[in-house]
Amino acid sequence: MWAFEAAERLTRVHTAHGVFDVDLSLSAIEASFGRALARVHRNWLVNAAHIKEFERDGETRVWVGEGLVADGRGLHVPVARERAQQLRDMLLAGATRLRRMSRGEG
Repeated sequence: MWAFEAAERLTRVHTAHGVFDVDLSLSAIEASFGRALARVHRNWLVNAAHIKEFERDGETRVWVGEGLVADGRGLHVPVARERAQQLRDMLLAGATRLRRMSRGEG
């Protein structure tokens, strides 16, 4: 599962195998999956493990799916302005190659 999108009275689940509708609210899904999902917009939850790119060029959005935009399958998901900094901080904190340098290093 890459992302969940609120659409009318259903929720669309975006996966590598297609898009499926479920009769659950985003709030219920968010409560079930906990921290594995990030609320990036009032209509979108994304699986943090599948975020491949964070873009800020006029509007903020993330690419979720397989591979990078040019060579993979996935979708762009809008990020609400008020959630962008929190999402950016979460992604940076989870980056495996980042670490805070202590004084004297570098």
